Order: sequence, then C-alpha cells, then structure tokens
Amino acid sequence: VVQGVDPTLVARVKALHKEQLKGVKDMDKELNKRLKKKSEDAIQQAAALREKWLPGGGLHERKNNLFEYIAKYGFEFVDALKENIHPYQPQINVLNTSSLKK
Repeated sequence: VVQGVDPTLVARVKALHKEQLKGVKDMDKELNKRLKKKSEDAIQQAAALREKWLPGGGLHERKNNLFEYIAKYGFEFVDALKENIHPYQPQINVLNTSSLKK
C-alpha cells in the first residue's frame, strides 16, 4: 500500500514494523517472567501450607506427641478431643485450639 503512495516511505514502514515486533516480543518476555514469578510464589505458599498441615508429609499425630499439647493447653485439650473425635467415623477431624487456654 505504501509503495503505491510514496516508495520512499517503504524503508520507514519496515523499520516501524520491526520496532513494533521487538516491542511485542519484549512485552511477551516480561509477561512470561512475571507469570513464572507469580507461579513460583504460589508453589512456595502451597508447600509451606502443606508442611504446616502435614509436617514431614505425614499427619500431625505421627510427628507431635499428645503430651506436647497437654503441656501447652492443659487437660482441657484432652476433654476437647473426647468431645470432637469419633473413632468409628472414617474422616480426618481438625480441632480448633483457639478457644483453649494457653
């Protein structure tokens, strides 16, 4: 199109086209860099949560001793366990200790 109007502008149009392509490539590179960083952060957060909820890849009762909790919360912790754990129900229970004294 430019050639038919003014042939002297062809080189300028090609240069602008090349510049725009470089800008798009740079934008794509920056976007990928930021997405990778965001993904790495999310993976690290998930790993930290997993370690908090499943220390060493296992359940808390495999790593922590009952006496640690009795020392921290007193025998009120044992009473809370009795009220909230039902041994014949095949589920994992989470005990909220925020209401227990420390």
